[in-house]
Amino acid sequence: MVPLLLNHIKGWALAAYIAMGFFLTLYCFNVFANFSLEEYSLPITDYFSYVILFCVFPMLFFSALRSEEDFDRLANIIIFSGFLLGVVSYFLYAEQITGGVTRISAISRDNDDASYLSPLALSYSGSLTIIVSLMKLMSTTSRTLQKVFYLSAAISGLYCFMLGASRGSVVSLFISFILLLVIYRARFRLSTLIFLISILVCVPTFLSITGSGVFERVLNIRADVESGASSSARVEIWRAAFDSIKENPFFGGRIEVFGNYPHNFLVEAFMVTGLVGGGLFLFSYLYFSAKSFKLAVSEKYILPFLILTHGSVEKFFSGSVKDSILIFIALGMTCSALRLSREREACA
Repeated sequence: MVPLLLNHIKGWALAAYIAMGFFLTLYCFNVFANFSLEEYSLPITDYFSYVILFCVFPMLFFSALRSEEDFDRLANIIIFSGFLLGVVSYFLYAEQITGGVTRISAISRDNDDASYLSPLALSYSGSLTIIVSLMKLMSTTSRTLQKVFYLSAAISGLYCFMLGASRGSVVSLFISFILLLVIYRARFRLSTLIFLISILVCVPTFLSITGSGVFERVLNIRADVESGASSSARVEIWRAAFDSIKENPFFGGRIEVFGNYPHNFLVEAFMVTGLVGGGLFLFSYLYFSAKSFKLAVSEKYILPFLILTHGSVEKFFSGSVKDSILIFIALGMTCSALRLSREREACA
């Protein structure tokens, strides 16, 4: 599979692809080399399995997409899975969620043994479902039944978005929404307007049902930092991570700070692998980000950039390199999009 991919990826794209491979290799090497020097929060085998399952495999798999129809299928899969997640979440938590619960994790306030899905997973899945549904509605002339399904999926996604109440998903949703408006400004159909109005009408309803504090949490970021709220603890984690980078600037080595990952994938890349590995990661990430944005603006392939936006915002505030599956899916899709775009131009 790898030789086949390397035959299709050319120039700077190939260099960026290889750079990411070297970075992941150095990341795993440092995890192995330092496990006796510090106590990890996870078993060492989990780090390797996460890198393989959430980074290496997704990038390889999505780099091998064979046609433009595959991108359309992926969009429909995201919409359908987001719809199912919203339905399942409703049946799981409808009786537990009452007014005054600002986030799904707050259900443990009344019951210490209460289990719940990750607020981040719910929130970002919901925002991605909303924005991909809107993309499909704006980019294609859909049938009435399809439009109804896209609207239903978006409402289902909105429920997950409210339950998760993540600040980052608000940012990713806003950026993606602005991009779609700019790209499709000449195709702003009546159905799109109905879609947006329906979503806006549903927001107050979900706020009253779930008691979601998603917008309140966004507006209170500064107050949380000043008061030392738990959500602002990542600021101290970032400072400790930067101190670690200064101590081991070239090849890194430290895997965690305060018994946890740095909660910022770029900071973590430099902390674990130093300027050498972090530079390789940054080069690859910025190259594919620029290409995915260019492909989106040209209306050739928009989905990779939407996925990359959600993955990047999430991992910038709360995530780790080793489980950045959305980012590596998007990077792989961008490789496929570059190849297919080049093939289309060659045939024109």
